[in-house]
Amino acid sequence: MKELGLFGLALPEEYGGLGLTMEEEARIAMELGRTSPAFRSYIGTNNGIGSSGIVIDGTPEQKEKYLPRLASGDLIGSFALTEPEAGSDAGSLRTTAVRDGDHYIINGTKRFITNAPHAGIFTVMARSNPDIKGASGISAFIVEAGTPGLTLGKRDKKMGQKGAHTSDVIFDNCRIPASQLIGGKEGVGFKTAMKVLDKAACIFPLSPSARPNACWPMHWRLPRTASNSGIL
Repeated sequence: MKELGLFGLALPEEYGGLGLTMEEEARIAMELGRTSPAFRSYIGTNNGIGSSGIVIDGTPEQKEKYLPRLASGDLIGSFALTEPEAGSDAGSLRTTAVRDGDHYIINGTKRFITNAPHAGIFTVMARSNPDIKGASGISAFIVEAGTPGLTLGKRDKKMGQKGAHTSDVIFDNCRIPASQLIGGKEGVGFKTAMKVLDKAACIFPLSPSARPNACWPMHWRLPRTASNSGIL
């Protein structure tokens, strides 16, 4: 998949991606949806929610540092928004990011995070201003795997899509440089998250909707080739 450039389908060409349009990316998502959902999950997250925050709102330095490696597949991205008590109502998240000089200290838990067991970086939404309730107190950060204070929970056991690996991402006094604040501006992380999810909402449904199209030909072939004398 790396040789085909699939990890950078939608990333800008100037950073080594293929720079596909939304329509082109959607067509590829449909084709991948006819195979295993794990493929779409793995590379789709890298092209979508795992990197879009940097593409859309990242500083030039952040883009130069991370996007070429994301596009090549040498780095896997993950999007850490959902929490045990904050899913659809993302504005109520409880993970905190407290400024401490030239650093932020992050504490909290993220749940059901796709690609977490493989990720090299996480786009993390955290409340940087506890005095501001709701979405306006949220900022977005890039946190690298291996940063002290960042650990992963056990890989989630699921009924389906077992190839799409998810787990908790746990922050316990995780200290990151202030330069990891996406866009270099506090209080706009929720807006960044919504921009990312607006695009994702156009791509995510395509893979499961394509799967039945792959099953129909097999459904029609089976009665014509199976033996009537045995158990199918």
